Amino acid sequence: MSRDSPPPDSVFRSILKQDLYGPLQNRHNLIASTKNSLDYVQRLGLLCQLPIHSGCVNTVHWNNTGEYLISGSDDQFIAITNPHNQEVLLKYKTAHRANIFSARFMPQSNDQAIVSCSGDGIVLHTELMAPYIRRVRSISRDYNNDRNVMAPVYERATDNETNVSIFNCHKSGTTYEVLTVPTEPRSFMSCGEDGTVRLFDLRQISNCHKTCCKDNILIFSPSAVNAMDLAPISNHYLAVGSSDAIVRIYDRRYLSVIDFSDSSVPTNERHTRPVKAYPIPLPTKRHYRITCVRYSPEETELLVSYSSEYLYLYDLSHEGVNVTELAKGKYVERSNSPPAPLTAELVTRRLRLRGDWSDTGPDARPERDPTGRAETGQFRPQLQANIMSRMTEVISRMLNDPRTRFGLASQDPEGSRNSQQNLETHERQTMENEDSRPSTSAAWRTLAARSLSLSTRSNTQDESEQTTSPTTTTTTNNRTDSEASSSPRPAADIEMRDSSNNNNDNIERNSEDSSDTHSSHFHDDAASINQELADLEMETKETIFDYLVMKYTGHRNARTMIKEATFWGNNYVMSGSDCGHIFTWNRRTGKLVMLMQADQHVVNCLQPHPELPYLASSGIDYDVKIWAPILQDKGFNEEEAEDYLQRLKRSFVYYF
Repeated sequence: MSRDSPPPDSVFRSILKQDLYGPLQNRHNLIASTKNSLDYVQRLGLLCQLPIHSGCVNTVHWNNTGEYLISGSDDQFIAITNPHNQEVLLKYKTAHRANIFSARFMPQSNDQAIVSCSGDGIVLHTELMAPYIRRVRSISRDYNNDRNVMAPVYERATDNETNVSIFNCHKSGTTYEVLTVPTEPRSFMSCGEDGTVRLFDLRQISNCHKTCCKDNILIFSPSAVNAMDLAPISNHYLAVGSSDAIVRIYDRRYLSVIDFSDSSVPTNERHTRPVKAYPIPLPTKRHYRITCVRYSPEETELLVSYSSEYLYLYDLSHEGVNVTELAKGKYVERSNSPPAPLTAELVTRRLRLRGDWSDTGPDARPERDPTGRAETGQFRPQLQANIMSRMTEVISRMLNDPRTRFGLASQDPEGSRNSQQNLETHERQTMENEDSRPSTSAAWRTLAARSLSLSTRSNTQDESEQTTSPTTTTTTNNRTDSEASSSPRPAADIEMRDSSNNNNDNIERNSEDSSDTHSSHFHDDAASINQELADLEMETKETIFDYLVMKYTGHRNARTMIKEATFWGNNYVMSGSDCGHIFTWNRRTGKLVMLMQADQHVVNCLQPHPELPYLASSGIDYDVKIWAPILQDKGFNEEEAEDYLQRLKRSFVYYF
């Protein structure tokens, strides 16, 4: 490619070749190039802030046309805004009694129907009986950042303006997400902590107030369902992410509502059988909760985000693991060993009070470094943070008191020492191996073969040492006896002992020579066996982990129940982080290409605009931020990003 030739995904190339295509194709090419262009990605900057809530914003979604934005918050309000002119169209108090975790527009409803869910297990379907109220915006000046900010002026929707349907089916636990089907305007799905995915058809049911409801269950999972997504093209396949670190794919065409009226069938045998299943590609029994699953635009790959782990990209053309073995519990087996008892050190290390976000955001680092920091979030009162910090400090001092420490350790001293050693070993291995973990299935197979080779060689050396041990022990005992005698002995006795020692030395050398010869032959045989075992191990790894395409690292995902990841066009992948940044990687290489500070604490939600290169984000801050490629120069410096990642790694704290 010449120096003057534009990149293949550039906007300039799309404009240059617009005479070769029709209007519709030109529109498609231009829209695609704005998101596939690396230059546009690295020029993403903060376009505006929408301070519309008084609590953490847990859900953000665009409507089908990308004109309106719906958001839900811990304040139990739902707001509909026009981010293009920063106008609030509607904000109303819902019937939810806990944090709102998900809210969406119903399809084919002219954006007048909304479905939402919350932490109290309640699902609401709300029909707005009146159109959005147009009102004059109140603009205030933010002199710190030299821009205008929309002041929150709202009206509450009255009961006469809404028609609400309440479903208490997930009452036994949290409801994490609601999902709509583009071709079905009168039905929607929800998933929750009770391990079910429920289908609500408004043509058959309008309310449900049962305490322990077993109706409307479409999928019954063996563990809590935290996230789900629908195939964007066919709308047939449903990806479900559970707390057991397994992604299950279901075909909606073969599903029906489960009938629990027959009590003769045990409950554990009613689990819905998936068509495919993809466990986390790690050789561990630990369960990593899935916080987000997302289909690629072409419906060929799946993006999965794990709590306390990283972001993975799976190839859906592979079958994954054997579904029959999965039903038998092969890939969800838990360790039978009891948990290690807590010590004062462990409690202090994992101490975290509710509402204390001191370990999140851009300042969660070993040393305070105010240089180069951009003030992105709105100013929040520091009173609560100071109080929580002081409470944490006081309780930490109490737990570090020798008398408290002795009281905790006296319960099980041996177990306390073991648990502390295990924690220190785990943290050290995590820090050392964080960057050395393989990123593809081929790398996993290479690592498996190397590990098997080392273990086999170790066993071979142990056996060879056991073979030479009798001669070595005899010689050592003879030498010890001769050295232990301190009384004078006759000359003949000394000569006999010297000759005996010489004979023993000759026997020892002969034994060592024969042992070396035997060991070399044994190693030759073991090498061939080891190669066969390595090939077998690689075949096993290929069968289990061959669906792994790429792993994206660098971000944090531990603090919140929601941590969304998404595709940006066809070439890039984005994710929120506990450090308050938005991470953007190259989809095929896994290289970090953009880093944006988007929250003072945690970025939870990311939603790209359906067409334009706009990105909506939200998190612990009480606002919604809109990003667009508005920067004059590229906003990404590779050296500064690498330095930040190293500091982020050093400040990592392991929570379990």
